[in-house]
Amino acid sequence: MDNICEDCKQPYESHDGPCAASIRNKEDRERAIEIVSLLSKYVNQGRPEQLLVEIMSREHRTLQQRMTTVMLQWFVHLASLPMQFYDARNAKSVEVAKAIMPVLESQYVVVERRGEKEAHLPCI
Repeated sequence: MDNICEDCKQPYESHDGPCAASIRNKEDRERAIEIVSLLSKYVNQGRPEQLLVEIMSREHRTLQQRMTTVMLQWFVHLASLPMQFYDARNAKSVEVAKAIMPVLESQYVVVERRGEKEAHLPCI
């Protein structure tokens, strides 16, 4: 299906210029890369995790819920890694993620969507 846009799932012929979904996905990807880069630099410099947690705790409650969802999705990702994609440097993270998955699944925090496990916390 070479003539189908991967972002909006519509035929390329229906596009009148760049696909809005493609632009949004590109912007989202660039922003995510920037955020992960900043976080990586922060933790790589030995900055205090507790300070980061303290500042996050001052965010709006709905945003705290969304940030928790992102972190839980990270655990879902780690728990699904085949052995060839981790080593001694992050093995404990994978082990912890695998250990908490049954609890997350039993509490319906991790659900199956479109054939993949996904973290979900309600936002009200």
